[in-house]
Amino acid sequence: MQKIEINAISSQDTESLNMLLQALSPGCRRRSWEHFQRILLQSQTYLATFREPSSQEVVGMASLVVTIQPVGVFGRIEDVVVLPQYQGNGIGKSLVATLVEYAESMGLEAVKLTSSPNRKKANALYMALGFASEGTTNKYKLEFISIS
Repeated sequence: MQKIEINAISSQDTESLNMLLQALSPGCRRRSWEHFQRILLQSQTYLATFREPSSQEVVGMASLVVTIQPVGVFGRIEDVVVLPQYQGNGIGKSLVATLVEYAESMGLEAVKLTSSPNRKKANALYMALGFASEGTTNKYKLEFISIS
């Protein structure tokens, strides 16, 4: 399997990254290269990518967001996605494992993630990698409407 890269994207990857976002969340609005640059400029956000070996197209990604809180230093894995035609080849597992290893090397106390219950394969993957359910919690969201 090809190496997972962290924060190794360029403006040429914008279309591939947008395709991954659509696979993750259909209807997600298209993001500009500037949006992806903002992610990389945050000192506590890391983007892991997997490229198809022959075309070098980004076909899988996941992010790690590090938060420093009064109770400790934690990581949160977000937006784990592999294009459907590349699923089942261990790419998602490699992406998550790479970010877990990276988080551990930074001295984080724990890494968390959330996944919709209907994503059965993803949930099985996370459990196979050692993640355990934290039980039930209330999940809230306050959405802001962009006027631009």
